[in-house]
Amino acid sequence: EVLRYPGDQCVVPLAVAMGNHDAGGYQWAGASAYATQSARAAHSAFYSKYYPQSSVAVTPTPSEDAHANDWTSTLNTRVIGGVLGWTTLDTGHVFALDAGQARYMRASLTYMRDTARVPAIVLYHVPSYPSVRQSDASSKKVDSAAVRQVFGPLLDEFDDVVTLVFENHDHAYKRTHRIRGEAVVPVTGAGGR
Repeated sequence: EVLRYPGDQCVVPLAVAMGNHDAGGYQWAGASAYATQSARAAHSAFYSKYYPQSSVAVTPTPSEDAHANDWTSTLNTRVIGGVLGWTTLDTGHVFALDAGQARYMRASLTYMRDTARVPAIVLYHVPSYPSVRQSDASSKKVDSAAVRQVFGPLLDEFDDVVTLVFENHDHAYKRTHRIRGEAVVPVTGAGGR
């Protein structure tokens, strides 16, 4: 009801991904209450209520972690209008950035390529290559190296279906050509122009 246009009551279309503020990330530093993923999941009740995710195309493969009993709270795969696929992932805010999530991503992108035959957009929070901080900087809050390690090989493998990736954490605009195999080419000034 909150996310409807007042005039015609149509639902406002939103594509959201769990972020650090949604899971208590702003309180992580030195706060043992948010040290476990199950604690962050409990803290993210607002996100889960207002942005429920449902994976209508792919049945998630749960991680080996005991807390991963409902992946649809932060993971989502859907095909929109038969012309576009959308996959939302979790960069470690509630669910681990691990092999279980890589299996989910692989299943989602395989479905879009082989069954739905649609181009895919991938959405997640922590950037693999940040635009306003060092790309190898990692902490308990943000780990871009882990994002590259888990999602990078799959983005390379499925480059025939993934046409766009949205990363959100740094609150800064970034646009780049496709980066394959962690090959980064630094550009300074006008980039030779």
